[in-house]
Amino acid sequence: MGLTPILKAVALSKTYGDGGVEVAALKEANIEVFEGEFIAIMGPSGSGKSTLLHLLGGLDYATGGRIFIRDIELTGLSDKRLTLVRRANVGFVFQFYNLLPTLTAEENVLVPMAIGGKPAPGWQDKLDGLFKLIELEGRRHHRPDQLSGGEQQRVAVARALITEPAIILADEPTGNLDRRHGREILELLKRSAAEMHQTIIMVTHDPGAAAYADRVIFLSDGAVVKELKLGGDDDIEAIITGLKELGD
Repeated sequence: MGLTPILKAVALSKTYGDGGVEVAALKEANIEVFEGEFIAIMGPSGSGKSTLLHLLGGLDYATGGRIFIRDIELTGLSDKRLTLVRRANVGFVFQFYNLLPTLTAEENVLVPMAIGGKPAPGWQDKLDGLFKLIELEGRRHHRPDQLSGGEQQRVAVARALITEPAIILADEPTGNLDRRHGREILELLKRSAAEMHQTIIMVTHDPGAAAYADRVIFLSDGAVVKELKLGGDDDIEAIITGLKELGD
């Protein structure tokens, strides 16, 4: 793990206005994430978790503060430049798989490469390696309706990894899965961090899912209020205690 953050937010804020009434969804959040880290973001409903994730990934614009991916500042970029930076550096995994129903698993994984004007040299080896990583080598020509929910989410993870982004942002990636399939996705994300040096930032409400992370960032009312470093035997209990302190 390097000494320089791969992702950094400084005094990051987001305010929404509606009919003259402003709501602060995020309040001057300061966050540093390092290469290869697996970070979980937790907090009560409405605490700003998804807002933070969307800002970090360049899916929304901040109303205050600054965001850096390595030495590139996202805040202030034009839409076109932001899209290019996001495409080159960030992969997304959401609660709902968002696979294209008429495409096979393999074709779904290759969608980001088609959008980016690739394939690059060696793409077939990369594709083979990803299907080995997600353990779906025998189902790569199946359509989504021929796959279980857990298998579809694994395809979604492979789609996020295919362009080798530095950062994977996952918003409740196990929220639509049963416990067994959820555990498979978490183990896959953990493995991608260890084997492919991906940096994982995951929003979750589940202490068991958060326990797979190296560190938990707690939000409350749009503010970062606590961080918890994991790696002990009582991680889940410590996470639950942290949530109780927030009133979740």
